[in-house]
Amino acid sequence: MRVLMISKSLPHTYKGGIQTHVWELSQSLLQRGHEVSILTAGSLKKGARTWEDQGVRIYEIPYLPARLLPVLSNTLSELSFNLAAVRWVEKNAARFDVVHVHGRSGYLYPGPGKRKLPVVTTVHRLYSLEIPWSKGEYKNPLDRYLHLKLATRLEKRAADHSDAVIAISQEVVNELESIQAATNNLRLIYNGINTRIPVQAGAPQGKQLLFVGRLSTIKGIYPLVESMLWVQPDIRLKMIGGGPEARNLQKRIAELGLGDRIELTGVLPIGEVFHHLEQSFALVLPSFHESQGIVLMEANLAGKPTLGADVPGINEMILPGKNGYLFPPGDPAAMAEAINALFSQPRKAAELGAWGRNWVISQYSWKKIAREVESVYTRLTDSAGFDRPSQAQVA
Repeated sequence: MRVLMISKSLPHTYKGGIQTHVWELSQSLLQRGHEVSILTAGSLKKGARTWEDQGVRIYEIPYLPARLLPVLSNTLSELSFNLAAVRWVEKNAARFDVVHVHGRSGYLYPGPGKRKLPVVTTVHRLYSLEIPWSKGEYKNPLDRYLHLKLATRLEKRAADHSDAVIAISQEVVNELESIQAATNNLRLIYNGINTRIPVQAGAPQGKQLLFVGRLSTIKGIYPLVESMLWVQPDIRLKMIGGGPEARNLQKRIAELGLGDRIELTGVLPIGEVFHHLEQSFALVLPSFHESQGIVLMEANLAGKPTLGADVPGINEMILPGKNGYLFPPGDPAAMAEAINALFSQPRKAAELGAWGRNWVISQYSWKKIAREVESVYTRLTDSAGFDRPSQAQVA
């Protein structure tokens, strides 16, 4: 099949979960014999550009940059890219057999009108449910208000009118049900993990607890920092990632007198992240909300036990007593108790990490995930109802 993925950014420019998902899935589909292309955002100044990387053809399309109207930067950026993407797909439909929309990239293409191609939408999370947590990421309240309205309307519209919808966790299924999105074509297919990453599942180097993620309030970073007041004094916390709360978090660490026990590294390359995972005793994810929590799988891949808030998304990836433990969200004292209990049982912690490693390798390899996605494509492309133009018409 000739598959077109739509993702506004790629891991080449932004190393987020959606970007990694799109790239790893593309590589696995290539290995299964499919032709894969990715439509992504390009420069308005440089214009359209086509290039290839590891067998994937990448189409960069220009769109109106947010800097032209900074007061509405988030809303304008998202809307202008999606309008450009729809026009491009309609013009180039004959080159492909199926369009695969990811997140809010291309979600204008699914609609009530007639389309030239079947469309699959993978919902990685409902951003309309996350925006209320993201006040610090907006320079203007009007931008946040309009962005919320846009996301709320278009996320449901895309789910209602896609030929197939993939949710990456049971939590995302629940989110779609909460907005009364159509679920008759819904399928649960989890995120995968690159099991080929050469991580060493060895003994930890000292008592280091690791956090990896965006420094925003939704990630539970402030309760985590406060929990260190009750954590055993020989345990150190390393926090990898950047985000809107980086400066305020550093101030809070200083106020609590924890500067000698908590280190903020900023954003690091994935290779360095895995190096820190190898050296850590355990990973903690105290978020108030997660769609799935890929970093938990990465920690297990490195043979490390995981600690996380007992919220949907995280409690799908942490099975208490098997690969880690859960604690109540937003409760520093309970978090500290869980951390202390795990660090006091090194043998049990090693068993949890070993079980988790075997679990993620057997259940979440991209090879397995790609087969499941391929079955969705096959069902759609074998069905009738799409009168696509010929190659000659496009040429």
